[in-house]
Amino acid sequence: MAKLTLPSKADIAHLDAYAPIFNAEVGGALRWVMQQLGITVKILEQRIQGVSNSSWRAYTQASYQKNRPLHVVAAFCWLTQIGMSAVFQGKHIQHYWPTVCDQTIKSIILSGLLPEAQFQRCLQLVIEKMIKRGHKIRPNVINLLSNMPQFQDTFLMPSQLDINDFKMDYYRSIALQLRQFRNKHRIDIKLLSTILNEPISRIEAFEDPDNPVTIPGFTAVRFKLGFKLQDTVIFTSGMRKYAHFYYSREVQQAREKIMLSVIAPLATPERQWVNDLIKTVLKI
Repeated sequence: MAKLTLPSKADIAHLDAYAPIFNAEVGGALRWVMQQLGITVKILEQRIQGVSNSSWRAYTQASYQKNRPLHVVAAFCWLTQIGMSAVFQGKHIQHYWPTVCDQTIKSIILSGLLPEAQFQRCLQLVIEKMIKRGHKIRPNVINLLSNMPQFQDTFLMPSQLDINDFKMDYYRSIALQLRQFRNKHRIDIKLLSTILNEPISRIEAFEDPDNPVTIPGFTAVRFKLGFKLQDTVIFTSGMRKYAHFYYSREVQQAREKIMLSVIAPLATPERQWVNDLIKTVLKI
């Protein structure tokens, strides 16, 4: 069993100080994603049913200093096909893709919303145009394409998502995985209570799969940063009705690798036409 890194008192104090900063910055990150994809509050309200227009307006503003419900942020990320880890970078969201130019980031974000057939067709057109212009295609591109996960577009969020239905499935999975995580690593509930800055009764509620409760967004961030975890997607692996939310991250990561490899040889003006091509076939 790999040894888990426990946070020090200084680490916990840092998390305490970061809370109000995070709540402001995550709103800016959500707004930035909306701007990149041309998504409006009205679209969010129509696609993710059960979250009011006024709530979306609040959640997507940096001036909103309160916690966003974790399941609402998760639904937003499923709709936009943006990893939650990227959104939780706050105002540094673009740093989630280090050493990558803005045009490439835009292509990654736009291509994430394409159904499988359209994504494959876009890549084919880009590669054909690159070859005509004398570019050499990296050897790993073909291998990445052949190993793309195939989910027949079910990795995309449904046209309409009932947020309360999604919430139950989402937190049930987290409850099961959280309890398993704590038992596996022999973490005392009092210690977890301190790391998450939540009373023990709330930790017990978080671990109850039969009575799911809302988890604040920053509580999840405290968990990830506190234990220095690289990825927490496993916590949604127990979802039943919305199992493809879990698989969507697999598709996102595969597409990111392909887009980075394909676009790397292109100059900035050429990367713009890749964006323009994706926009012509993209429908949200």
